[in-house]
Amino acid sequence: MRILLLNPNSSEDITQKIKKAAQKYIGNGVEIEVATTIHGPAFIETAYDEMVAAKESLKELKKREESYDAAVICCFADPGLTEAKECLKKPVVGMLEASVLAASLFSSRLSIISSCDWKSISFFIRKISSYGMQQKLASVRYIDTGVLGVTEEAIEKLKKQIEKCIYKDGAGAVLLGCAAFSNMSADLSKEFGIFVTDGIGPSIGIAKMMIEYQIIEGGNQSV
Repeated sequence: MRILLLNPNSSEDITQKIKKAAQKYIGNGVEIEVATTIHGPAFIETAYDEMVAAKESLKELKKREESYDAAVICCFADPGLTEAKECLKKPVVGMLEASVLAASLFSSRLSIISSCDWKSISFFIRKISSYGMQQKLASVRYIDTGVLGVTEEAIEKLKKQIEKCIYKDGAGAVLLGCAAFSNMSADLSKEFGIFVTDGIGPSIGIAKMMIEYQIIEGGNQSV
């Protein structure tokens, strides 16, 4: 089965982080391609960024549709996800969508940590509500570095926020709400003893499940 991980911004650095995080899921019949929307915004931090990214992501997904069996939009804003599900015949998964579903299996309370500032709180509350999971949301916190500011130096800020999510907000699962956090979740899960995800694993897992379901139910032999 072929899964496309699409970075909806134009940052090659973030694409490489996604690619690195995805490596451990390759094999046993799973092929993964990681691509960048060349004309997308440099980063996605505002509603306008999301609108532009949604348009460019949909173009890229439609252009590549014959090359994958399922696709993942690798951004916690899930830009263009609704439109992609409407327009494409192949399964499309959103990173936030997949992460919320996975986290809810590990805990009845989940928190999100954004790379952006306080304005991301209302954004994520609206997104979680649109997926019907608002009753599980313990909190939305942020580290205020911006997408491009997520570096090794930002990890200590991230850890402090995870501690608050657990011990102040009662969360048993934490979503690292930015693709720039890719490849950080495994170590943080071990350190804090709870489910922490950067979204890559849940997205790939759900994409695989959707492909397999189509094969069983629909006789799709393209994989």
